[in-house]
Amino acid sequence: MYNSTNKDIKAEFLVFIPKAFTPNHDGLNDGFKPIVSGHDPKSYEFTVFNRRGELLFVSKKSEESWDGIVNGQIVQQDMNVWHLKVRQLPNGEGKEFYETVMSLKN
Repeated sequence: MYNSTNKDIKAEFLVFIPKAFTPNHDGLNDGFKPIVSGHDPKSYEFTVFNRRGELLFVSKKSEESWDGIVNGQIVQQDMNVWHLKVRQLPNGEGKEFYETVMSLKN
């Protein structure tokens, strides 16, 4: 016989974002995206800019990653800036993160 207990399990708000990726389409580390848990998917907005502030990528879907393609070409090796806006669950508190990512060629 099993004893059972009801427990509330709350989603923990976690964000992991890589520091670099290699958009060379070799199947290894080709895409760049945040990994976010415990957030409201409808609030997700992820953007990537080059060092001149030009928009390279924007997504409102947390499962979508940037493949390093801009205007049909793989970006040059460079440091880019990303910005992430989300609302954490269950309280709806808005969170914003900014950082850089290196696109590497190998």
